[in-house]
Amino acid sequence: MSGFQKRPPGRTASLRRINRDRGLSQVLDTLATRLADIGLVATPDMSMREIVGMASSGGTSPNGHRVLLSEGVWFFKDGGFEIAKQSVHLISLSPGRTIFKREGTTATAPLLTLSGVDVRLSGIQFDDEDDSQACIKVTADNAVIQDCLFEDCFRAVEVNGANRVQIKDNVVVSNRDTNYGFLITGTSVENRVTNNSFETDAGQPTEPIYLGDDVDYTLALGNIAKTGGRIISKSGSATGNVTGSGTGAAASNVGSVNVR
Repeated sequence: MSGFQKRPPGRTASLRRINRDRGLSQVLDTLATRLADIGLVATPDMSMREIVGMASSGGTSPNGHRVLLSEGVWFFKDGGFEIAKQSVHLISLSPGRTIFKREGTTATAPLLTLSGVDVRLSGIQFDDEDDSQACIKVTADNAVIQDCLFEDCFRAVEVNGANRVQIKDNVVVSNRDTNYGFLITGTSVENRVTNNSFETDAGQPTEPIYLGDDVDYTLALGNIAKTGGRIISKSGSATGNVTGSGTGAAASNVGSVNVR
């Protein structure tokens, strides 16, 4: 008779379960590490306050604190929401299908106020019924608003006293303020307003892009205003290049370029 002793069936099954659970644990650990690397994944059942609180620490990470937003609708109240922490990056996993929406016409503040340095928005659709407040107001440096769709709004973007703001590759479908779409005012320098489109003939401002008197070293380039809306610049060259002191209102914008 052989000296080999057969392992009891119950013990074999237990070892298999242990190995299976260990493998599953390793997979989950790897997935958790990868998700931590790319950022927090957020769904509409999470409030914006909860998302920003979880994703930001006010630190100085050069890559920011990324939040990947799923498809769905986030609803905002009349007072909107302020992102005061720095380096919060809100990025849609499905551009145009992540919707920030506000109903009613009694708003008391912009839908979003970016008062933290280096806050970025990408791929988000805005649908704001209010008749007096901007969708986005920027009051801190280094903000980026990119690849967003302004489906319906009073005014798409206001920048007040912030520097090095980039507003690029956005589409504005309806902007109900008859004066301004992107309004940059206050002492503000080194901004870029590039490759944006005011898409339809209805619901467009007469001056889609307006740079105030104290805005300097700022470039408006490659923008489209289909209604012939005026792209307004304070001063400087109409060649699209900022050289020396001044602000460039690029001739390559589609629509009248009015250098005041």
